[in-house]
Amino acid sequence: MSMFLTVYGHINEDVILRVDHLPGRGTAPVRSIARRMGGTAANTALVAASLGVPTRIVARVGRAFPREFLEDLEGGGIELCVEVRHGEGPTCYILSDGEEQMAAIYQGPMDDTDPFPAYSSDYVHFATGPPEAFLPAREGAEGRVSVDPGQEISYRYSRETLRAMAMGADFFFCNEREYGIANAILGEPVERFAKAVVLTLGGRGAELITESGRQRVVAFRPSRRLDTVGAGDAFRGGFYAALYRGMDVLDALRAGNAAACLWIQEGRAPLWDEVEGML
Repeated sequence: MSMFLTVYGHINEDVILRVDHLPGRGTAPVRSIARRMGGTAANTALVAASLGVPTRIVARVGRAFPREFLEDLEGGGIELCVEVRHGEGPTCYILSDGEEQMAAIYQGPMDDTDPFPAYSSDYVHFATGPPEAFLPAREGAEGRVSVDPGQEISYRYSRETLRAMAMGADFFFCNEREYGIANAILGEPVERFAKAVVLTLGGRGAELITESGRQRVVAFRPSRRLDTVGAGDAFRGGFYAALYRGMDVLDALRAGNAAACLWIQEGRAPLWDEVEGML
């Protein structure tokens, strides 16, 4: 089986603290605590593989990282290219009210900036992680390239590294806040560097932005809301599952919206027939 998708980025232990509301300052009582596998790369790869996409994940974890999380990924049919290094982590502490989140992360080995190896696949997706470590793999990648800095764009990227990662990328993934930060860092719209921007808008859907204009697809409404943590990553998995099946980019946005909706309402990675049934 040829590899369709390679995802670089975080595999985390997520510690999710559920609160009634996010505090602006001070203290909020925690209603529940959950520990589970998370991380941008892990969630994206898990959903893509669940939707039938041949997927590889490239990451670094500490020796104390829960091995059952790696076994879960491997059991989901994902090819693991994971370096086990020093210490603990990555561990992400997430404060969530079910709609919005605040996070603090201990990076562990994902702070190491020595280069990641390059891999070939139809699509190579660079999620959160040190751009200095990604750039050699970005330059050596064979296949279409997606760049997806996530929340780390605000503190890990300079104008130089963002420009180098975004230049000529087939897709640049971001939400509205990240889009504004990217434009501010670059001093001009990111779509002048990447061929297309995939802009996620939460409950308002998603947009495809190019220099020639914008196209929006509406979101699906979940029948219930278990939690929105990881929904953006589920969107990305659904997006690639549609491309894997030969769909065009706008249909891939719709598939991404469907996968995110199912993730929120079911609390798990969706199956392709569930996504397809919503399109």
